[in-house]
Amino acid sequence: SNSTVKSVQILFQAIDWNESKMPIELAFRRGELPDLESKFEDTDNTWSLAVQPQAKASYTRSNGSAIVEVTQASTDGWHVQFVKNEVSLKKDKRYLVSFDAAATVETGITNYLGKAASPYNAYSGYKGFTLTKDLQNFTYSFVMSEADDPKSRIVFDFGLKASKISIKNLVVKEVVSDQVVLSVLPSLPQIQVFPNPASEFLVMKGIADFKSFALIDLNGKELISKELNGENETNITIAGLNVGQYVVLLRSADAIISKKIIKL
Repeated sequence: SNSTVKSVQILFQAIDWNESKMPIELAFRRGELPDLESKFEDTDNTWSLAVQPQAKASYTRSNGSAIVEVTQASTDGWHVQFVKNEVSLKKDKRYLVSFDAAATVETGITNYLGKAASPYNAYSGYKGFTLTKDLQNFTYSFVMSEADDPKSRIVFDFGLKASKISIKNLVVKEVVSDQVVLSVLPSLPQIQVFPNPASEFLVMKGIADFKSFALIDLNGKELISKELNGENETNITIAGLNVGQYVVLLRSADAIISKKIIKL
């Protein structure tokens, strides 16, 4: 899109994103254009829908959303593929993928970035998500471990269930790790997430400016979510989660802040 891109702040305060034992901080450069941003405007003809004979589906655009209606499902998700080509990825770079999605009935989908020619491998790995009638944000990151590919593609597999699916606000962005970059960001709220490590519950303080909370695993799968209503503090029960590392995402109108936590 040639339209002006709203500045977005995304600050990561995390451990081990790069498999290092030292803490690192990651940030988007303020106002920098994403590597890919799709607002699905009427003039955007860069997306295509590939439908195999075993399935039936159609694609339209409406109010900044891509609408894919699957009227005949199949046994394989890839029998309905929503695809954008010419996505440039660089070796050893970390990318953040984020999009909002909903479906008229609960629907499992797969998303990935990968090679646009045989063997069609997925650089990001195959990411599975469950869509509901409520619009949700889905976010994950990956490192491009193969050679530079200026002509990769982003793919959604929709073929497993008859449903009307909407996708909007899709962004693919290279994440930079740079202390100088962080210095150009305005001061952000002093968020506290504790205890960390934790076994039973998490306490989050300083969250009055945020609209929602989500806890995701390191593959980007959302496990817990909650709408926030201006409260400055909230508790989240995590006793049922497996031992491991997770990411807390807090979203406001103009920022997404994440903190990595360890579940004991």
